[in-house]
Amino acid sequence: MLLHDPFAGHRHWETGEPLLPQSDVYWTEWDYALADAVTFIQDHTDKHGHLIWEVESDATDVVITKKIDKHDAKVEARTGGKNYKPSKGEYFVSRVVLKPGWEDEGWPTYEDWAAEQSRLLGNDP
Repeated sequence: MLLHDPFAGHRHWETGEPLLPQSDVYWTEWDYALADAVTFIQDHTDKHGHLIWEVESDATDVVITKKIDKHDAKVEARTGGKNYKPSKGEYFVSRVVLKPGWEDEGWPTYEDWAAEQSRLLGNDP
């Protein structure tokens, strides 16, 4: 939530006064905190759902696992693609694993990743 204003979008355009009574406002500080956390995770997650500082770390590797979706298998069995040869319902999911030898260093953190990004941009203190 960018604005953190319970009256966002419900203020008089000229005076800025709220157009709703306070009793009609349902967002609390905890609601904004939760929305900020979700936004942060979305902004720092790749298209596969992995945290960017884990994926970009030298300490981790990505492992993929083949999965079969029974619903998709039935659909593909009925529709039958002739040029495509994988198993019916085949799709891939991935998970991030710590590479051997990095156990003592532990999982990469957001702080480490952010510091590295800052260093790469020339903002190293």
